[in-house]
Amino acid sequence: MNRNENPPSSRGGKRMRELGAAAEIERVKLEADILGDLGAEPSTLHRIAAEALSSAVINGRRTRASGRRDNESLKLIAQLMRASGLRPPPAAPAEDTSPYGLLLDLDDGESAE
Repeated sequence: MNRNENPPSSRGGKRMRELGAAAEIERVKLEADILGDLGAEPSTLHRIAAEALSSAVINGRRTRASGRRDNESLKLIAQLMRASGLRPPPAAPAEDTSPYGLLLDLDDGESAE
């Protein structure tokens, strides 16, 4: 292969574009997950907040994966979470799996018949 056919700068640029495209795919998926967790139709502000948050998360992951410190990314993510108003849905009540709770479930089933 002739060196002039594929100079080093073009190989690096191509790789950067590939990494950027992969990060964007990951970001769009994360953004969709965030918006899906809202439980309602997202507003424009929710969409903007989800885009900013997903971008910060992916940037932090890439920074960490490259061996650099991601402290600033983590601070930004925490700040965006507070400012965005995006909240996870309320947790479902935990089931009682203790022996006593299981016996109560059996009693409920017998009295219903």
